[in-house]
Amino acid sequence: MDIFITQLQDHELTHLPEIPDYYSQLRFENCICIAAFDGPDRKTLMGLFVIRRSALYPADTDTRYIWIRPVQEAKKVFTEMIRYTIGLFKESRIKSTLFRTTTTGEEYIGFFTDALTDGLGLMPVKESCIFGGWYVQDIFDTEFIGKKMPALAADPSLVRMAGMQTKKAERLIEGMMNASLKPMGIPETESPFSHFYIRNDKPAAAMTAELVYENTVLLTGFYSRDNIWEDEVFSSLTAAVLDAALEGLGLDAQVIFRLTEPAVKDRLEALLGTAEVSAEQRLYRFYAKSTTDDNAAWANSVK
Repeated sequence: MDIFITQLQDHELTHLPEIPDYYSQLRFENCICIAAFDGPDRKTLMGLFVIRRSALYPADTDTRYIWIRPVQEAKKVFTEMIRYTIGLFKESRIKSTLFRTTTTGEEYIGFFTDALTDGLGLMPVKESCIFGGWYVQDIFDTEFIGKKMPALAADPSLVRMAGMQTKKAERLIEGMMNASLKPMGIPETESPFSHFYIRNDKPAAAMTAELVYENTVLLTGFYSRDNIWEDEVFSSLTAAVLDAALEGLGLDAQVIFRLTEPAVKDRLEALLGTAEVSAEQRLYRFYAKSTTDDNAAWANSVK
């Protein structure tokens, strides 16, 4: 099978039915979309990478989404896409990218697994995070989701991050990060789920989230300025994020979280109930300009 790999423009994602609609809603000024097709005529999509580039630190990226068509040549498609991406990174002066493997229960979400990272020679990165989650069917009838969420999500103090300039949104988030508990990676400011809470014309707090795969929403962070923890602020942000994120998803969808502070988990459980879904993410970094044996293994992983 011949593989044709190219970068996509933002409008092209709307014509790919294999990809969740969420990815066509992203603000693409700092996203790199790499697609593999079964030939130059682009009849069949074989794979897609969505890579987020930081507006504040353009040499750093996060690989947000990996989709590979489940066919016999899937690993070949993935490897050819990796080789293309390495070349693109070098041309674009991108220093590194982060990859995450995600599991709920004992199942991996998506194509990317820890076994695959071993084959590519990637080393794990330490990150102190708390994980967990819920099935939507288990929280759908809670007082928060069923009764309070619509009114809270309409709070006029809420502002979608995607409506702001990317660099400004990233800078505002960075200003609210606790240096000792700073999560790794680029905050999900391009996501249509993420919101700021504005007080006195300044962001007082923020909550970010993304769709990690099909029907799994990931809450990726709560940030506050001057340790603002009022119920009104936290509840309104949670409502706005979930109201946007759950639209169009079924009761079998999952809401999981990756957090750095136990207090945020406790506050979420006070609203939604005990998080009974087990979830985990493992973080890996690839240095695009390194000449280590690890990167050699990456580039030559499949012959």
